[in-house]
Amino acid sequence: MKLLLLAVFLAPSLQAQVLSIDFLNPKRDRVGDLEAAIKDTNSAAGRAGYDHAFTLWVSRSAEYMRIIELPNWASVPAATVYAAPNYKDHASELMRADFRIREANESGRSVLLQVIPALSLRMPAEVPGLLKMLWIKVRPDKSADYEAALLDLMPAVRKSRRLYTFGRVVFGDAQQYLLLEGLNDWSDLDKADPMQDELRAVRLKTDPMIIERRSDIYRYAPELSYRPAK
Repeated sequence: MKLLLLAVFLAPSLQAQVLSIDFLNPKRDRVGDLEAAIKDTNSAAGRAGYDHAFTLWVSRSAEYMRIIELPNWASVPAATVYAAPNYKDHASELMRADFRIREANESGRSVLLQVIPALSLRMPAEVPGLLKMLWIKVRPDKSADYEAALLDLMPAVRKSRRLYTFGRVVFGDAQQYLLLEGLNDWSDLDKADPMQDELRAVRLKTDPMIIERRSDIYRYAPELSYRPAK
């Protein structure tokens, strides 16, 4: 897996159609090495003229996550650092950093997601402090019914959510969905959810359709993230 492909492009005017999400699980004694290599990659990418901002997220179990957000499938090749205008001048240092990342990593996985615009909000300009990931596996014959039921939530979502992206896995389990929700910080979980009544009503419909549901929360790591020079 080419780890230099991992990035997230956040723009408030962009309605993403595709998310490419990659997860890294570093060796427990190599976390520092991984983070140092990521920082070196960011520095070299800047010198190479890489012009896509990307963010990085870390879970409580020290799983690292990078996401690339794109308007369509055709734009995937241009989002890689290998397409940077001065890549050839900095190829050796980028390749060394990539090797160090792979050496420090224990395992990884990738997901390609087709965003469902009718069940999503546009990405905000400000990156949230936390990102909640909810994976939902639906019965094979209930995908259409499940998506239709979620439309009832959207009026409440538009009133109470800041970051809300929902999509279906295209490459992988075709009956699996992923919801990304932004949180300011952990204290948000102590507050009553203004959508609780709507969520309860929708879950009465959708719970019989669901095979599995699991979630995790990732914190934003600005020190490991990258924004190109203006």
